[in-house]
Amino acid sequence: MRRLTSKPAWWLPLAALCVAQAAMAQIKWGDNFNLSSANGEIGAGYTASYGDLQQSSHSLSWNGTGTVTGYYHNPAFLSFSAQPYYDQSRANSESQSINSSSGLNLSSSIFSGSNFPGSITYTKAYNSDGTFGEPGLPDFTTHGNSDALGIGWSELLPGWPSLSAQFVLGHSAYSIYGTNDEGTARSMSLSLHSSYQTHGFNLNGGYSRSQGDSEVPLLLTNEGLAQSDSTSSSLTFGASHSLPMRGNFTTSLSRYSSDYSFSTNQMSGNSANDNFIATASILPVDKVSVSGSMSYDDNLGGSIIQQIQQAGGLVNGLYFIPGSHSLSMAGSLGYTPRNDLSFTGQIQRREQNWSGMNLGMTSYTGFGRYSHSLWGGDFGTSASMTASQTDNEPGMTMGFSAALNYSRQLGAWNLSAGGGYAQNVQTVLITYMSSNYSFGGSARRRIKSLYWSGNATVARTGLTVQQGSAASSESFSMSLSTGRRFAGSASYQNSSGTALQTVTGPAPTPIPLPFNPLFILYSGRSYSFSFSSSPIRRLAIAASYARSLSDTMGGTANSNNDLRQFSVNTHYQWRKMYLTAGYAKFEQGISIAGIPPSRVSTFYVGVYRWFNFF
Repeated sequence: MRRLTSKPAWWLPLAALCVAQAAMAQIKWGDNFNLSSANGEIGAGYTASYGDLQQSSHSLSWNGTGTVTGYYHNPAFLSFSAQPYYDQSRANSESQSINSSSGLNLSSSIFSGSNFPGSITYTKAYNSDGTFGEPGLPDFTTHGNSDALGIGWSELLPGWPSLSAQFVLGHSAYSIYGTNDEGTARSMSLSLHSSYQTHGFNLNGGYSRSQGDSEVPLLLTNEGLAQSDSTSSSLTFGASHSLPMRGNFTTSLSRYSSDYSFSTNQMSGNSANDNFIATASILPVDKVSVSGSMSYDDNLGGSIIQQIQQAGGLVNGLYFIPGSHSLSMAGSLGYTPRNDLSFTGQIQRREQNWSGMNLGMTSYTGFGRYSHSLWGGDFGTSASMTASQTDNEPGMTMGFSAALNYSRQLGAWNLSAGGGYAQNVQTVLITYMSSNYSFGGSARRRIKSLYWSGNATVARTGLTVQQGSAASSESFSMSLSTGRRFAGSASYQNSSGTALQTVTGPAPTPIPLPFNPLFILYSGRSYSFSFSSSPIRRLAIAASYARSLSDTMGGTANSNNDLRQFSVNTHYQWRKMYLTAGYAKFEQGISIAGIPPSRVSTFYVGVYRWFNFF
């Protein structure tokens, strides 16, 4: 496994030199350049690190962080902030990085007191930790280098249309612990937005364009490295205006287009879809509301592509279905006799052309909501019933949903519980419906000087007509504390289902999809413990342990994955000096990689001092 590391040892010395020069120059250079504040921490100590896939090292090292703020001429003209950090890890600082990461964060604003404000930000990170996700479970850990540049500007002239622009450029290269896989990602985006008010109309519009390419290790599908390139753009326009009878009208028109290529199956494609939405609502009398809406999408397949790409999913061409479109029209009547009680009735008509089929459905929905004080607590519930009739099919499909929650103080206990259930809920496609349920509760209590709390949640969702589309999760947690003297927590998670392959690993699907491209089946469980204490004044101790066990399957490949993390850190303050010691151990194994698990351990003992120069 190649280590993507580089330690820019000049970051902190440069910051320290700037601070020293500023102090000698009485915090001012010339007539216009001023430093407002400079503070930070500088430390030194003994570091030892070792692991199965790296050489052991022992050295005397230094580390630290700093923050310098200032301005030129006037804070409203140009202000800036620089935050360098060097050799920050779990063993020697509050950083959550396993590695000794270093980097720099820069931010600045220009003309902030004018009608043309702007900003520039820049971040650079070396040997920092990242994640390669698993839904509902602790993510796989990566390490590598990254940088990002952002430039923003606005025009805010009174009586003129406003205009704001944002440009972002980013790059990252990473390696995944426990594998020989490495990945890269590059992205560039530009966005423009404008708004204007005239003759009672609120107008807004925008344009965005993004371009990215990535090399993604498909380690969980055993398909090597996938190269994905995509370019997308969107153009939007919206308007709103008030209506008689305390009403309002809104409309929007958007166009989204994308081009993409995917190396795994040598597929490429492009799509474009136009979407129009209009809504209107009025309040003809008190407690009664009337509303209507209409939406049209001239490429339903392109709309699905858009949602997948926005979620980071890798499009492989199976979503491109030309000639698809969707039309939806709805009208509703609402009645609110009291603040805690309301009823709504709705009629909706949906028509779609999908895969050469013309589909139509008419739905009738009734919805009710009620909330009130009950048995000394707060109670709330809602329920809906939907009857749907599909064209050219006999009978009606019934769908319903219900949710309730309750909370109250019972003696020294603070209790809350809630849950919900839904059956045959309409999705983006007429012929596919989803069902789900979830429930959970929490409890808190003070026992003399102790504070105890516990939480539990259970959830499940899936497409009604498609096996293998379900996802489920359960989580339980508990904490106990006595303020500064002691705090501890424990948690357990269990998760399984179907995930979508993205640049940053498996992720929950953004919408129910009737396809199986680049889907990953996953199941796993994790548990963690944490502890912190300040047994005596100026002494702080913190420790944590986490483990995650999971199974993932993509295509015909199956992988058993194991992640373990342990760290302990102590600090003792003496005036502005801190004595610190820490130990961190990390182990990550992914069986499909075919190599032993990666193990990394670090130990640190040293001293650091906090400085506030001005």
